[in-house]
Amino acid sequence: MQRFRGSYDVKVDDRGRIKIPARFLSVFESCYSSDVFLTSIEGDNVILFPISIWEKMETQIESLGILDPDVDA
Repeated sequence: MQRFRGSYDVKVDDRGRIKIPARFLSVFESCYSSDVFLTSIEGDNVILFPISIWEKMETQIESLGILDPDVDA
């Protein structure tokens, strides 16, 4: 599996959208697809996941149990 890491400064437009830089999107499209999941931990940065990777992470999170206090934290 190819690993991809990088960062890029972007601005959020007045409609709350960001434009994913073409060089990042091309890596995602060639290795995964153009379907991505965007999230933010503290609201200052956006983290971009290929949707297939995010769905695996989501399954792992769900398997921890909804009532687990560590999951809530």
